[in-house]
Amino acid sequence: MADFFGPSCNYEECSGVMDSEVSGYGDMEAAIPKRVMNKLLAWLHANLIDSMQNHFGKVTRAMISSPGFNDNVNDYCGLLLDQATSTIPELRAALFIPGAKHRVLNVIKMQVKQGLVLLLVGSGENYNDAKAFVDLYVTDTV
Repeated sequence: MADFFGPSCNYEECSGVMDSEVSGYGDMEAAIPKRVMNKLLAWLHANLIDSMQNHFGKVTRAMISSPGFNDNVNDYCGLLLDQATSTIPELRAALFIPGAKHRVLNVIKMQVKQGLVLLLVGSGENYNDAKAFVDLYVTDTV
């Protein structure tokens, strides 16, 4: 487990090794190693669009604006997290960090929102209109 975070070092030597943010409430969110987040993002970029098309089928405005769609997206983010942890062992270990699961789910949700925009654009929508529409019906957090 010690290798998970890399070699020990002081703050000055390790700036940029851990990824953390301050939430709107002033609390620190989970500090997740950047290389783990990079692996997650790479996995999402490689698998997300095909997975979304298999899960949701053809993405339309009517589907996105339907009642309960945001809840379906939240459930789908949980499914993606399960799939990602089965292929990225470091991510599974990082989820033991307090607050990490929530942070990772929110990162996944932002990627899914971007994927929804891209799928709408792929069906002929204007990018800015599609982004505004998705932002209106799908929240940023799980």
